[in-house]
Amino acid sequence: MLYNVHLMTTMKYKAIFFDFDDTLVHSDPPVFDMFLPACEAAGLSFDEDQVREGHRFLYEYFSGSLAQKEFADLGHDLEKFHSNLTTNVLVNMGAEHGKAKAAVQSENLTVALPRGRRCYPEVFSVLDSYKDQGYTMGVITNNEANIAGQCVEHGLDHYFEFVISRIDAGCSKPEAAIFEAALNHVGIKPEEAVHVGDNYYADVIGARNVGIMPVLLDNHKMFADADCHVIHQIDQLLDVI
Repeated sequence: MLYNVHLMTTMKYKAIFFDFDDTLVHSDPPVFDMFLPACEAAGLSFDEDQVREGHRFLYEYFSGSLAQKEFADLGHDLEKFHSNLTTNVLVNMGAEHGKAKAAVQSENLTVALPRGRRCYPEVFSVLDSYKDQGYTMGVITNNEANIAGQCVEHGLDHYFEFVISRIDAGCSKPEAAIFEAALNHVGIKPEEAVHVGDNYYADVIGARNVGIMPVLLDNHKMFADADCHVIHQIDQLLDVI
């Protein structure tokens, strides 16, 4: 059952935690906007449902620590990692494994295509509103890059009291410790916080398991069956909290 965004309890929350990638900033152009034409050029075509399965596979794959484990198992060889990942994406989209592997090898097909990053245009008005209302805000991310530095680059740093990455917490969402680190930093109870993210497997499950209210930002409409509050663009959050 989907939750209507207007039905969230009116209790006073004290803090709002945000995921970073595809929540505050997005790839420009989006990954699949480049990947799918490359698939077509390699003789692989997929319908809308198959593309959705590819998206969902990536969401699940990058929740938890599986991606980091497989990267380590491959000797931290980034090319091999992306090759294996792309093959698995294609298989989850319905391609036969042998054809998927051959396409990745012969066509140099990869989901790790070069792209820029930019903020969603509504991000600043949303964060301004919550800052004016006195909410404490922070970022919880599985990204091991310098996200604090990227916040500065995108003009987001003055909104956030902290950035906690999987490196800082020693674990990845949906594990409890990364959310608990955020709660401890602010000094509040789980029920006094909201967490907003685009990955159901990492953000929603992780937040809910520690008692934080999750809100799913389903930008690409990947999770029609989500059992939580769902928004489709970040400014709809203002109708929820």
